Amino acid sequence: MKAHLKNIIGIAALGMILLATTVPTWAGSVNTSQVLIGSNQLFDYANGSMVGARYSTDNKQSIGCRIETHFTPVATYVICYASDSTGKYFSCSSADPQLVEVAQGLTDSSYIAFQVNKTTASGCGRIVIYNGSDTQK
Repeated sequence: MKAHLKNIIGIAALGMILLATTVPTWAGSVNTSQVLIGSNQLFDYANGSMVGARYSTDNKQSIGCRIETHFTPVATYVICYASDSTGKYFSCSSADPQLVEVAQGLTDSSYIAFQVNKTTASGCGRIVIYNGSDTQK
């Protein structure tokens, strides 16, 4: 009888713990920005989210960055690319260690923006990776 009572108390305690434990909740929303490729007087640019491109109604959108390392000569660089719903393509690359580091923060839910300065046109001049639970960029 004593062992049976211990089992009942143990099961009751487990039940209370399970009731007290909350289910995880997620705040905010997923950024589903479609891919946009554009240009102004100073920059050529692209932005959007991988989620937005992946779940777009067309099969042309893509956006992302990849990091490559070559050993002869030793160089690590980032290449960012985008294709919009019309099939227009834009890309840039940079060996700047700070831009490579920024691109390493990319996740499958990231908002990505990158640009090339028209006056220098020497590769990516800016890369923005936004990871957040809101939709601000």
